Amino acid sequence: MIWVVDGTRLKRDYPRFREGTVNFQKTNRKGYYFVDFPAKVFPVNWLGSSVPVVFDFYEPPLPNEPNEKKKYSLVPCSKTI
Repeated sequence: MIWVVDGTRLKRDYPRFREGTVNFQKTNRKGYYFVDFPAKVFPVNWLGSSVPVVFDFYEPPLPNEPNEKKKYSLVPCSKTI
């Protein structure tokens, strides 16, 4: 089971997420990042989930980039990824 959540449901959720992405740490798996303080990035109500949570944030495309919607997942794990 997974949850798919509208990441723009609350006014502050998307701006908080965008601000928090500067602290994403790369892992050895492409497209996977580690976040030291997930409560500063993701809605707190979803942090305790025992299954993956996919956040659907509407992101307008940047100039000269393809118009694609990005999804971000909060996956219960440890820093060993």
